[in-house]
Amino acid sequence: MTFLSIAFAVFLVGFASVSGAGCKPNCPKCPPLWTFYDGHCYRFFGATKTFREAEKNCQRYVQLGEGHLVSLTSKAEEELVYMILKTSVGTLSREMWNGLNDEKREGTFVWTDGSDLSYSNWASRQPDNSGNRQDCVCMRSGTGWNDVPCTSRMSYVCKMLTTK
Repeated sequence: MTFLSIAFAVFLVGFASVSGAGCKPNCPKCPPLWTFYDGHCYRFFGATKTFREAEKNCQRYVQLGEGHLVSLTSKAEEELVYMILKTSVGTLSREMWNGLNDEKREGTFVWTDGSDLSYSNWASRQPDNSGNRQDCVCMRSGTGWNDVPCTSRMSYVCKMLTTK
């Protein structure tokens, strides 16, 4: 029995070495403190900023590639962002910026990274452009997305492509 256990362990170590060997120089990488998911890196920033300040900060943290406020393409990606928030601050009860806005044309929402709007999770009766001055979008777990003034200050998540 011991021989079989040792033989199996040797097999697993050998398999792991061979299967991981081809990846090392080409594995996608994220900078320290960033979270990898589906070819992108994500990071939560707790310091509150306006929409434009947050976007500028996301662009500043780029090492290789483009960084922007997070664009969301699926429910799974949105749940990942909430998991990052909870891991970072211990709660989900906080609003934060995503990169969606309609600053250029009212009612036409676009992501700061230029990606297509293929997924949304608007809160009830949103977007409403209350007071005709709500052009940027924040998100809150459990309630969904809301358009708010871009001058509001809140935390945010940045997203960028992985490096190789």
